[in-house]
Amino acid sequence: MDNYFTSVGLAEELLKDHKMSIIGTIRKNKSDITPLFLDTKERPVHSTMFGFGEKCLLVSDVPKKGKNLLMISTVTIDESTGDMCKPEVITFYNLTKGGVDVIDEMTASYSVSRISNCWPFTAFFTIMNITCINSLIIYKSLDLMKPHLVARASIPTLPGQLVCQIKQVSGLQVVDNLPPPTEGFCGI
Repeated sequence: MDNYFTSVGLAEELLKDHKMSIIGTIRKNKSDITPLFLDTKERPVHSTMFGFGEKCLLVSDVPKKGKNLLMISTVTIDESTGDMCKPEVITFYNLTKGGVDVIDEMTASYSVSRISNCWPFTAFFTIMNITCINSLIIYKSLDLMKPHLVARASIPTLPGQLVCQIKQVSGLQVVDNLPPPTEGFCGI
């Protein structure tokens, strides 16, 4: 989860009520974080502090001098560290955070949002932004399938109705050796 959404209360509620585990960064201004986790001046680079609650793990990592990465997790954590002296929770987060970052970047670049103090409008515009991105993904995946669809539609033993459906989905005129279908068969 992105730090905009993450909080200790949300993490505990998702785990308790929905049996969903999370891993995410958390903002430094949250009241649930002890000041001990925020001070990085005296801590060496690559040092990590762990805070264990009943169901949550809070991690404070110093990847560079003066930088503090705060994370919360409700996932069971392995005691061994990952590559580059990082705990497994941080390594896992870094491997999976790309989707959130890409979505944030794309919605910022191609946003339909309008400035509003009304949260339903903000939620609506956010859903619209993500819907547009999902539509682009579906369009691109269909575009990647077109060569396969064209090859499949040219199989002589393929039923005619399936060939017509492939032509409709792909939007291409498929050249084949089959005789033209009877009138009204597929409407092309």
